[in-house]
Parts: sequence; structure tokens; C-alpha cells
Amino acid sequence: GGEGVDDALDEGGTLTGRVADEAGAPVEDARVTARDESGRESWRSASGRSDEGDGRFTLRDVPPGRYDLEVQAGDRGEASRAGVRVAAGRVTDVGTVVLARGGVVEGLVVDGEGRGVAGATVAAERAANVRTGRRETQTGSSGAFELRGLPAGATFLTARHPSYAASSPVEVAVDPEKETPAARIVLVRGGRIEGRAAHRDGRPFTAGRVQAWPLDGRSSGGEWGQGALDASGGFVLDRVP
Repeated sequence: GGEGVDDALDEGGTLTGRVADEAGAPVEDARVTARDESGRESWRSASGRSDEGDGRFTLRDVPPGRYDLEVQAGDRGEASRAGVRVAAGRVTDVGTVVLARGGVVEGLVVDGEGRGVAGATVAAERAANVRTGRRETQTGSSGAFELRGLPAGATFLTARHPSYAASSPVEVAVDPEKETPAARIVLVRGGRIEGRAAHRDGRPFTAGRVQAWPLDGRSSGGEWGQGALDASGGFVLDRVP
């Protein structure tokens, strides 16, 4: 019985282009992502790949605005194009996006006693203020891992595993022209923080979450940073580095 609601949808635009490697050869398996100025992923091609032949891609019905275009192709590198403008009902051709050849990082994830940790997730992210996608891989039975196609420059590696505290970041310098020294990431079991939150009159505080941050300001992957409050106001933060 309520009043009707009218919702107007803006006409979208189209982003198109071509992906090639440094030699000019088309790259048919690249993933193309457009993110708006807030950094939120706004649109991705239906297949997620430059698979239209000759390395071409098309992103349709993209809301009007300005976007950063990110292109990744596994171990073949990545590229970005900032400030791409999309207009309603029009086609924006960004031309050829050339993938810079990526580097390779190998390493080992171990526990506090130096034993390899199998099944850990290793993530690589660029230094601050560099907007590129996050790369991840899994360690093998010996704890060894390999990440290919990483862009040149400072990169931070972190590891996580359900049975361990999140690791501190390990910085490596990626250079596609040189062999990057093997990285070693240590996972520890960590400790536990328990407590209780209460109002000033002693009643249990149950609305919200408890957060913990390292005093030295280092990131620890965010795996242990918050815990839920139970009916008595109690909380537990487990596997804290």
C-alpha cells in the first residue's frame, strides 16, 4: 500500500582496448579491471580476460566517471592506466596497454622451529600508494612458494594459516632483470588476549567488537585484530603475534 518509488539508471559507457607484451605480441589471457576513483572495483569484463582476439577486451555498461584500469596476466606481468574517462553512451578506446615483464619471488614459510608450513597462503602487495592487485599463492608440502609476474619495485610478502598468527610483512625488492633473493617468512603460534567489556555500572557491554593493534605500528595482516563480544561482555583474541 505504500507509494511507488522511481529509480533512474544512468546510461553506461564502454571501455575497450588491446593488451600486448613488451615485444608487441597480443596477450589473450589478461584480466582487466576498472576501479572508480574511490578504489572500489566497479566493473569487470564478463569473462575477466582479453579474449576477443588479438588481445582485445571490452567492458560494457560501465557507469560514467573516471577510472583506473588494471591489467594482469599471470606470470607475464601487469600494467595500469590512470584517469580513464567513461562517458554515457560512448566508447572509450584506451589503445594498447603494454604489460611490463614481471619478476619472480621464491621463498619458504616456516614455523618458529624452522619447519616448513604446508598450505599457508602467501600474499604479495606493492608498497604504499601504489594501486595494483594483490597476488596470492599456496605453499607446498615443504613450505616452499613461488610468485611470478610481480611488478618491479618494493613488494611486501605476508603469510597466513589457520593454525598460526599472521606474519609480519617481509619486504623484497623485485627486479625482472635479476634474481630476487629467496624470502623467508616465519609463522608463530602466537598468544591469546582474553577480557571483558562492561558499562560503568558493571553491566556487560555486548554491542560491538574489540580491536587490538601492535604498538610498533607494524601491520600483521589483520587476522587477529578484532573479536566479538559474547552475552557477558567477554572476548577472546586468539593467535596474537
